[in-house]
Amino acid sequence: MKIREFKDKDIPQISKLYFNTVRKINSKDYSREHVETWSPEIYDDSLWSRRFDNYTVLVAEDADMILGFCELQYPGHIDCFYVHYQWQRKGVGTQLLNSVESVAEKNGFKRLFADVSITARPFFSKRGFETVSEINKKYRELTFKLYFMEKYLIA
Repeated sequence: MKIREFKDKDIPQISKLYFNTVRKINSKDYSREHVETWSPEIYDDSLWSRRFDNYTVLVAEDADMILGFCELQYPGHIDCFYVHYQWQRKGVGTQLLNSVESVAEKNGFKRLFADVSITARPFFSKRGFETVSEINKKYRELTFKLYFMEKYLIA
């Protein structure tokens, strides 16, 4: 497995990965209504392309298969962080997060922070992120329980 910056050709796989992971993994912690609001369809490639203009996007890849992806934005905001539903608990997320931390440190970021799902909270906690607060974030017509988490980087 290697971690690299995304390429436009990755977008169809990323879109399916996002949809399937939310539907099959996050559904353990969120209601059906929440999951369908969060990921109502496999989004058009143009949506991801426009979105990725605002981020550094890293992907975990093995044999041309995207196993995970993460969006990083100045000054250390992690947005989407997803691992393929069939590749959970196999080290993909850890390697991806290690690479995100390296990119952040090279860019002089002092900390990483994210609004983390109930599902992802244990993963981020095990990797040194601390929960600052529980938040209720409105997305479309629903409110989602999330956690604002952060990790200070050693300079």
